[in-house]
Amino acid sequence: MHTTIKLATSYKPADSLVLLIDDKGILPKGVFSEKEAQFIGKEIKADKKSIVINQYDRLIAIYRPDKKNEINKLQENCRKAGDVFLSSINKHKLEKVVIVNLFGKPEAALALAEGMALSNYQFLKYRKEKKKEENSLKEISVVSKGLRAQQVDALSNTVEAVCHARTLVNEPQSWLNATQLAAEFIKLGADAGFKVTVMNKAQIKTLKMGGLLAVNLGSPQPPTFTVMEWKPRNAKNKKPYV
Repeated sequence: MHTTIKLATSYKPADSLVLLIDDKGILPKGVFSEKEAQFIGKEIKADKKSIVINQYDRLIAIYRPDKKNEINKLQENCRKAGDVFLSSINKHKLEKVVIVNLFGKPEAALALAEGMALSNYQFLKYRKEKKKEENSLKEISVVSKGLRAQQVDALSNTVEAVCHARTLVNEPQSWLNATQLAAEFIKLGADAGFKVTVMNKAQIKTLKMGGLLAVNLGSPQPPTFTVMEWKPRNAKNKKPYV
């Protein structure tokens, strides 16, 4: 299952939120009751980094990243926080959540969304109770100054690619043989726009791929060799990376 991530400019009063705030603990107006604000203030004074408020009709999570951390550690901490909050989100059967970045660094909001989306992955294809076990979260919106739609789209595509790879790895060999793997690559190529060429046993022999043929002797399935090519228009690099 792939969790959609998209850029948003605002959030609605009924939306469940994940707030990224700085050390000053400044909260958005009109979101919390006086008692909730007092509770959050006490938690911040106690140096709590993660706070969850259940307002019954919606859930609000608060995360205070450490600005002193260098960027890689900051992002990794935000990914881990996304994983922690995800359990509460799915427990309350929420289908959508909005990340609101009041922290200042757009990289933090992206990392939080990444951790949440990757942790939301499940492989339930062969589970009898998969409908009951399925996570509820389907969509993550991100509201953040300095964040471009291209950055969010790139993250969403990356998460989708990781989920595809995980699914292929999770499939048993009884289903995912060489022929089926090649078929899956053809599907991905059609969706993503890259060229896929699948060579059969005769073509593999012609190319004298002895190592591949030798390994395939131990399998009742015929071998395949797949070449995937991505040639974007107006490519910046004159030579391919791979």
